[in-house]
Amino acid sequence: MREFALTCLMAGVAGAASPKVPAGVKYVTASPEVNARAKATLAAMFTGTPPTLNAKVPEKGVVMLGPFLGQRLARLDMSGFLKVTAKIPFGETMADMQSYGSRTPDESRALLGLLRDFAPTSPVKIRPMAPQEMKLIWPFIAWDITEPVFIVESKERKWVVSLDSTGTTPAWIEDLTSPCFTAAELAGKCLCAKVESEGADWRLVYAEKKGCADTPAPKPPTEVAVADLKALQLLQPEDVMGARITVAGLSGYAKRLLAAVIAALPSKTGTPAGVTLTVAVKEDGSRVWVTPAKTTPLPPATVSALVQAVRAVEAPGATGLVVFQLHLQLWGGPSFEREAFAESPDEWRAVMKDQKGPVDVETVVLKAWAQP
Repeated sequence: MREFALTCLMAGVAGAASPKVPAGVKYVTASPEVNARAKATLAAMFTGTPPTLNAKVPEKGVVMLGPFLGQRLARLDMSGFLKVTAKIPFGETMADMQSYGSRTPDESRALLGLLRDFAPTSPVKIRPMAPQEMKLIWPFIAWDITEPVFIVESKERKWVVSLDSTGTTPAWIEDLTSPCFTAAELAGKCLCAKVESEGADWRLVYAEKKGCADTPAPKPPTEVAVADLKALQLLQPEDVMGARITVAGLSGYAKRLLAAVIAALPSKTGTPAGVTLTVAVKEDGSRVWVTPAKTTPLPPATVSALVQAVRAVEAPGATGLVVFQLHLQLWGGPSFEREAFAESPDEWRAVMKDQKGPVDVETVVLKAWAQP
């Protein structure tokens, strides 16, 4: 095991109590003020059903997920996020555990939004880490366990959350509810991490389990998606768009917009509805117009939240104006019929109401772009 070292950063704070740290684990403490602020941050994040995890998003830096939490997202399309692979040795075989992270505040907001269905829910208990929990995560991280860091647990779930040095935003999250994963390199065996005593010392071992049923796919087949992309419609000729933006850039942006919509919706359940995002990208920025489907109006507050969320998503680079639409089903509806979704935003029609004769889409977009 790694040599034990306890680093205390609480200079000038006499009599401060530290958690019991096992031999072999490096643990760095913070001031009582920072820890108190961190607990308040976590209480705000985990209030509500589902919890508002993305209420606190780092203005700088990233949010990283531990490998066990990453397993819960592995069956989603996570191509828009940073990928991190942990290599786990099993004799002469190495198994991969895939996890994810964010690189920008927009990605952080979207990533935290995707975690809502797997998070501990109110009421939660927020407490310091126990020695056994420190032993469990220590072999998987490449840094010291550093306060502010707390266990957030409900009746069904248990997470460990490490926050930034100010205690105001999450930096690293892991799920300790059932520390298991499926090892494709080992014929799909389900392996669970477990701490075993070894005399006065300890070690982390992996016990085989019949199946990883306790780490289910994020969206079971019977569950209705919060938001589902039903169609991506190009509003310019393909050769024009192909010369101005890459397929990867367009695809990644569409996925980030979808994730932002999911994160912004007030609940994972709601009245079936539909919405169209009309998106324009050019060299100096982007604009997104949000139009509810004709047959399923959305509350103004929800529309306002969606507008704020999608307009905050960072756009890819483009060498000219690019215009397209995303037609989304919310909470399973409406059944996708093209005529139910908006052909163009109300804002476009407003700026062109006095226009005589046909007009091309780029002219409309540039006129609407200048409006608030």
